[in-house]
Amino acid sequence: MAPATYIKRLQELGLYVRFIGQDATQDLICLIDNPSPVIKSKDRKKCSEVYHIGSLIRAGFAKLDIENKCYVATENGRKWAAKVQKAKLLTT
Repeated sequence: MAPATYIKRLQELGLYVRFIGQDATQDLICLIDNPSPVIKSKDRKKCSEVYHIGSLIRAGFAKLDIENKCYVATENGRKWAAKVQKAKLLTT
């Protein structure tokens, strides 16, 4: 599905969230299954596997778990991803 079509379908279903496209949605689904470890890089923290972590955090779909030193999906992220998967908007 083209990115513009994906966004349009999200809007039609009332699931549109700014900055969250197909790739970020795929990253969120991966993050739900496997929390992503943090790699220390100089003075900042970087996510090792999830490219769109900034967008996911901004949307409230992911957060940093300081105790386990990894990024995890939030409950809102899990619920939103389930709705997107139920609507069958993603192709594997």
